[in-house]
Amino acid sequence: MPSSYHRNRFLLLCGVIIALLWFWLVGKWFDIPSYRGFDMSLLRQPHPLVVALVVIVAILVCTAVCTLIAGTVRSDAGLFCTALGLIALAMRGGAMRNVLLGAPGRGVYYVLCAEIVMLFGVMVLASRLVRVMVGMGLSRLEADFITGDDPMDQKLIATATHLCATATLLLLLCRSDNRVQCMAAVFVASLLASMIAVMTATTRPSVWYWISPMFVGLLGYLVGSFSPDSLAIGQAGGYFAPLARPLPIHYASTGVAGAMLGYWFARSWHRSRELAEKEEAAAQGA
Repeated sequence: MPSSYHRNRFLLLCGVIIALLWFWLVGKWFDIPSYRGFDMSLLRQPHPLVVALVVIVAILVCTAVCTLIAGTVRSDAGLFCTALGLIALAMRGGAMRNVLLGAPGRGVYYVLCAEIVMLFGVMVLASRLVRVMVGMGLSRLEADFITGDDPMDQKLIATATHLCATATLLLLLCRSDNRVQCMAAVFVASLLASMIAVMTATTRPSVWYWISPMFVGLLGYLVGSFSPDSLAIGQAGGYFAPLARPLPIHYASTGVAGAMLGYWFARSWHRSRELAEKEEAAAQGA
């Protein structure tokens, strides 16, 4: 008989595969992007409102389906699968240079800011959908998903710590706008940043950690808007150029997934350490 360990991994793998297939089909059915391998900015497509609506609905549907599949593994496993599934949609487009080369001016950075806020807003809405499904008994209820009684300043410190760690690591890792390197750099930076942030300022739920890649992207795009001269060669400018190389969908996919995975690891280690300390205190008391 398969153990619960292997069963959980199998369900999580099924959720990821279904999410990847779903977003690939959505991109194919609705021609996102309009020109395969080029501009992957959702709000710069010929019909941006339609594309935005399609992506919003696709994210919510995918979250619900993947939660039904992998919700017994973790409460937010469906959201994690959805974030990874967005990679399939991102791979249909090109790199940041394809967005900047066709840009008339610095306004492209403001469009990217609006896009990243939209994507993370949908992910927050999807997390609320998961919470509703947990309340209906359609997904597992666990302590890490319940809003803790930590003060607001503790939660803000957790987000700020994650933001600083992610930005610092991206400045080191994101050396070009190659889409694979950008997604890998965002994933690794967000994962390690979650581990650092949880050990520095522990709070619940994970949204206080995976929301920070949005602010990292906003910082890169806003600073890049002050250096429009490099748009002619399709390169992000400014001191924080590495933060502007990933596209909004890169931050919303591997950024969210990496931050969630790092949060899972760090919380598991944190609980193990607390349990060991309690057992040691009980042994000393005995």
